This record gives sequence, C-alpha cells and structure tokens, in this order.
Amino acid sequence: MRLKINNPFLKNVSFLASGSVLAQAITILVSPIIMRIYDPTSFGIFSVFLSSVTIFAALSTGQYENAIMLQSGKDRILSASIITVLLSAGISTFFGISVWLINPLLMEKIQFLKVPGSGAILGLAVFLTSMITVMNLLNNKMLAYQRIAAGKTIQATTVSSTSIVYGMLSASFIGLQVGLLAGRLINVLFLVKPHFVALAESLGTLKYDQFRAHIKRYRKFPLFTSWAIVFNTISAQIPIFTFEYFYTSSEVGLYALAQRIIIGPVLLLSGSVGQVFFQEGAAVKDDPVRLMSISSDISDTISKYSAIPFAIIVLFGEIIFKTLFGDAWSSAGIFAQYLAIPTYFVMSTNPLLSIFSILEKQKSILAFNAILLIARAIVVIAMSLLGFPVLQIITVYAFVSGLLWLSLNLYIFRLLGSSVLQRLIVNVKWISASLIILKLIETILSVVIS
Repeated sequence: MRLKINNPFLKNVSFLASGSVLAQAITILVSPIIMRIYDPTSFGIFSVFLSSVTIFAALSTGQYENAIMLQSGKDRILSASIITVLLSAGISTFFGISVWLINPLLMEKIQFLKVPGSGAILGLAVFLTSMITVMNLLNNKMLAYQRIAAGKTIQATTVSSTSIVYGMLSASFIGLQVGLLAGRLINVLFLVKPHFVALAESLGTLKYDQFRAHIKRYRKFPLFTSWAIVFNTISAQIPIFTFEYFYTSSEVGLYALAQRIIIGPVLLLSGSVGQVFFQEGAAVKDDPVRLMSISSDISDTISKYSAIPFAIIVLFGEIIFKTLFGDAWSSAGIFAQYLAIPTYFVMSTNPLLSIFSILEKQKSILAFNAILLIARAIVVIAMSLLGFPVLQIITVYAFVSGLLWLSLNLYIFRLLGSSVLQRLIVNVKWISASLIILKLIETILSVVIS
C-alpha cells in the first residue's frame, strides 16, 4: 500500500526548501560578480580555508547535536543543545590553538595560514559553523522552520554583499573570509535570539552529572556518526587539498567553483529536506510501512524534479560557466559536467542519511563513508602522484563517487524492505530520459540553425 506524505510534512519541507532555494539563488546570482572580482587563485586559497573549516566543524560537536532530535520535553531539548554548544566551544578553541602552534610547518603549502591570526580565524569559523548546525536542529525540534529558512537567506545575503564590498577595496581571499565570518555570525545571532533566555537558564541549571550522563548515553554519535561525517567530509574535500599540494591554487579555484555551483545547492536543499525527514522519521520509526513511504516519496520526488537541471549541466556546463563567469572560469564548467551525475545521486540520497540514526545503524554509515574516503583518496592522490591532468583525475573521481552514492541509496531502501532493482530503475530512469531528450533537442536545433 502506498501512503502519501501528510500536508504538515510538505508544508515544513516547503518552508525549509524555499529558504534554501532563495539562499542559493542569491549565491548563484551574485557569483558572476564575485568571480569577476576574485581570480581563480584567490578563490582557490579561500576554498582550502573553507574546506578546513568544514572538516574541523564536523569534529567539533562530536555529532551530539543529533541527540537534540531524540529528546522529548523542552527542558531536555535545551539541555542537549547547551551541552553540544559547550563541547563545540571547547573543541573549536583547541583546533584554533593547535593550528596556531603548527602554523610554521604548514604555511609554505597552505596559503591562508600566512595571514596573521589565522589560527584564531579558523577556530572562530569552526565554532560559528557548528553553532549554526546546533541552532538549526534546535529550531527544527521546536518546529520553527520559517526561522531556519530566513536564517539561510540572511546568511547568503550577508556573505555575498560583504564579499563584494571588501573585494572592491582589496580583491584578496581575505574578503571571502570576512564575508564567510560575517554571514555565519549574523545567522547564529538570528537563530539563537528566540531561545537565548531559555538557553541561558538551562546553562545555569546544568549539572556535571547531567552533562556526563548525556555524553555517555549518546556516545555512539562521536564513536560512529561523528567519524562517518568526518570521513564523508574529508573525502569530499580531498581534491581541494590534493590539487593545492600537487598543482596550483588556480586549479583549486576552478574545481572549487564547480563544486560550489553544483554541490553547494544540493547539500543545502537536500539538507533542508533531511532536517524535516529526521523529525518525521524519528516520530514513525516504529512504523516500517510509514517510514518506507516517506523515504521513497522523498527520494522519488527529488530524482524526478532534479534530473533536468543536472542533465543541462552535463551537456552545457562549459558554455554556462563561460557565459556567466567569464573566459577564465570555462574549465570550471568542464569540471562541473563530470561532477553533475554523481551529485545527482547525492541529491536523492543525502536527505535520507538520518535513517541510520533513526534505525541505530551508525556502524553502517561509518563503513560506507570509510569506503568512500579510501576510494576517493586512492584515485585523487595516486593519479596526482603519477602526474595525470586534473580533468582526468576529476573524471575518475566522479565515476567512483557516483557509483558509491548510488549503492548507498540502494542499501538504504534495502534496509527499509524495498526491492533493489526497483530502486535502481527509479534512480537511473529520470536522469537518463532527461539526457536523451536534451541531446535530441540540441541535435535538432543544431541541424535547423546550420
């Protein structure tokens, strides 16, 4: 029997998705301006900084923020939030100090570390990033979806405007850093505001025994979920660090733009849907039929409606990037063409990753992300050592990534009791049909024009 997703679910998804769409629309619309202010080298240096922040932020909370969604009662929800914030503050500070201490050993290869105070800047960026994650889940649990959506839009607007203004004064990667910090700080303040008093009261009443019991109760998150996220994050950033070491910051910048335009919107949009899915899935975890219905409806809908946009990138990526960003960025469009297909499978799978927390299968997602990390590392590092061109490395990297993400999607639905063959057909049919149709249209138009 096929069950429909209820209206409140669709309403909540629409709130978060609309905020994500608007935030990404702002980012994409101003990208042509930003890419004409900053050159590929500056963008490449900033991308290494951003990748470092992303990896450290995945570690800084121990993934204890996931416990927020499993609490019942406002006091327990607030307590879980405060405990995660305290952990993040301590670990982010540790990361900042560590980077400051080892700075002299790394600054020759990692360009952003040459800026004075880079350790403190990195630590602050990590803390702000983890705070957004925690506050998004707190607002999610409180059903404040409109605030989460508004926060994404405010952050995107602040990042873009700050980067442009600073870039007009001095077009170095520091302008992009300042934009990042400003946007995330504003978003944190916005998300915290309605809960500030309650969080302060919860902090004041928090006891050490309560803190220790919470850490022990949810220890699977740092032991399994945390490392799964870290492995996935590192594997996604491997090309950034490898190209910085073996090639040039310009190559990093070209790849990073392709990643930003293709992968960035996907993670934001699918993450928004995933936040609501976590809430709904946790509520029906004892009803396998309902959980299966919600999961398949989400994956099917995303596969269907995202197929054409990804097919357009596959066929016309170079032309699009060259037109929007200028001749200097045309290679980024070629990179995007190869990254589009694996990202399509990420799009339909990423919203469902919380199923491993819901079903308490953290070891499974840890194993997948370990395999993904090892496979990507072997491809990128080995081919770089052998001197392969960047485009060939990205081609193989994309193939391996797409195959593994498709496999994960099939595994999720196997856990839920669905037919693997049926899910394979669903995953492949929409993107295949879109590519065929668009290619036919392109061929017909070229014949007519000639």
